[in-house]
Amino acid sequence: DQVLKTAFEKMTKDNPSIKLIVGPEGGYTADPAFAGMQDILQANKHIDVVVTVDQQALGAEKAIDDANRAGEMAIIGGGGAEPAVTAVKEGRWLATPNFAPRDEGREAMEMAIIAARGGTVENPGRFSLDYSKAVRVVAQDNAADWDGYTGQWKG
Repeated sequence: DQVLKTAFEKMTKDNPSIKLIVGPEGGYTADPAFAGMQDILQANKHIDVVVTVDQQALGAEKAIDDANRAGEMAIIGGGGAEPAVTAVKEGRWLATPNFAPRDEGREAMEMAIIAARGGTVENPGRFSLDYSKAVRVVAQDNAADWDGYTGQWKG
């Protein structure tokens, strides 16, 4: 999270027309994000983009809807959770970067089993998953790349 925050801060420094609004900690859950987004909406009449993790984006979206401000801002989640993929598919969100926790978890468990049985894991620091074939970002403008994909976790 700190790496992302640093990147956003650099982006706003390099582009003074972009104002970064940092909300309260959402704890990767919808309810705190809902309350935080309510405060952000009250304090800011104009917002172009909301960027957060998928779970918090769900809370933010609810606050935006409750304030009758749906459609005023693009929502970008983070994680590719099932509800986020659905939100992009339905046109409610612009995008969500995609993670593959089921595939990563399966492979990590396979490595753990090999090690527990006395075997050697050749390169435990790298997954063998072919991320070059995975959908990196689920977005409205690349729907053909992820058609039929639903996400790998509930979010």
